[in-house]
Amino acid sequence: MEKICGHDSELYQQYREIIHDYTEQAFLQICLADEHKDAVRFLWSDDEPCVHKRPKLQVYRFNRVNFGVSSSPFLLAATIRHHIEKYKHEFPDTVELLDRNFYVDDLISGSNEFEEALQTSRRAKNIMEAAGMDLRKWITNDANLMEQWKKENFNVHPVHETVSLGSKWNKGPRTIMEH
Repeated sequence: MEKICGHDSELYQQYREIIHDYTEQAFLQICLADEHKDAVRFLWSDDEPCVHKRPKLQVYRFNRVNFGVSSSPFLLAATIRHHIEKYKHEFPDTVELLDRNFYVDDLISGSNEFEEALQTSRRAKNIMEAAGMDLRKWITNDANLMEQWKKENFNVHPVHETVSLGSKWNKGPRTIMEH
């Protein structure tokens, strides 16, 4: 992944219009193959804990990629990459941007022109929706782009400041604050 992923203040030097969004419940959008479900079994008991009684245990299996498992970020990245590759001939620039600028479930990128930023965000939203993944909490430093997203029912982030990849980002001034 390139330096552009939010930790680097050069993002503002590279692009005039910054785009950031978050994929809602990204890990839960990925189904596990039946032959892999036995690897993610867990025990469950509805009984109250009691020292004198052995609990009645049930064995369950996850059907979706579980957040917090060490392989989950890799599985998410591979799934996103597999899906966006389907669109590389139709939208090569958008696919390259998505492939280069996703970090787990965050997309951080930008554009130097309003129309380009709007077109790219529309395409990114549509490509990810086709995969069953909702890009939400859209945020930008461009007030016109933010208003257009609202008109087009993008799920915009209502706050003035957000945290991305461990850095605070204030959408007003062109600054990323490390912490």
